[in-house]
Amino acid sequence: MEIGESSRYVLVGIDYYIRRLWKKVNQTKNTGEVLEAIKNWIGEDGFPDEFITDNGKEFCSKEFENWCSENDIQHRNVGLEAHRTNGRIERVIRTIRETVIKQK
Repeated sequence: MEIGESSRYVLVGIDYYIRRLWKKVNQTKNTGEVLEAIKNWIGEDGFPDEFITDNGKEFCSKEFENWCSENDIQHRNVGLEAHRTNGRIERVIRTIRETVIKQK
């Protein structure tokens, strides 16, 4: 999710099992930065069985797929029209966007 004029990005994740939310502001959304954030999250709670992501380049890269495979994580991309599948995360993103707009 892109925010602000400085093109910062917010990486948002939810653990549906324990209902925990993570967020990280990055200057870019390259796979390396995304993986670093995920590794920090995993350090707190352990490896998930599955990642469900959108179709962003950072999640569709060979580097991300290889990392998931090496760590026995099933990776599933949701389509552009599958907002119900990712409904919780979409709602969090909407709230973050509304908050940023109000602060301007």
